[in-house]
Amino acid sequence: MAYNPYEDKSLHLTVPTDPITELHDREAFNDVIRHGDIVTGFRISRSLQHLPAWLGRPLRFLILAYVIVFLSLVIKDTAALLLPFLP
Repeated sequence: MAYNPYEDKSLHLTVPTDPITELHDREAFNDVIRHGDIVTGFRISRSLQHLPAWLGRPLRFLILAYVIVFLSLVIKDTAALLLPFLP
């Protein structure tokens, strides 16, 4: 019988059998972020949900305004570049 790598149990020994647990929202996922948390002395918020409500709402509007301005400038510049090529 030919060798079948899909049936070889020794090839898959490093694959975890238990499901991967989700990281906590504020848990650092690499050493650089973990080091930054140690230097500052606390875990930095990694999501808007961790910010106070009075700060989260204006920040969402600022992010939305930034995205709208960015997209409008991209569209304007693209149109300006393509305008000479149109008949």
